Amino acid sequence: MIDLHDDVPPSSRIIKFVAIPSQAIPLALLSVFGFREPVLGVPQQQGPLTLKFIKFVFFVLPCLFSLLSFVIKMRFPLRTTQQMLRVREGIALHMRGEAGVDPLTNKVLTD
Repeated sequence: MIDLHDDVPPSSRIIKFVAIPSQAIPLALLSVFGFREPVLGVPQQQGPLTLKFIKFVFFVLPCLFSLLSFVIKMRFPLRTTQQMLRVREGIALHMRGEAGVDPLTNKVLTD
């Protein structure tokens, strides 16, 4: 059971909720694709479908998601240190219930 009152920040908890299934699901699916478990600690020859699944899930997908995240990061509008500082200021103001300024549009945000 998860203790929501511990000292772990919510962002770390979210990372764990994403990381655990992203590792467990492919490993669970290996048997569906014919994975042969080691016998007495000796790895067994794997079939072509199993090898394709392993290559796709553990190499191709991570590469594609890495490239996608790179493209998203390069198109992200906040680029300067000044903009990032203004975001931090806005968050601090918001936490106090005060209005802040959007660093991209320079509009005053009250909510």
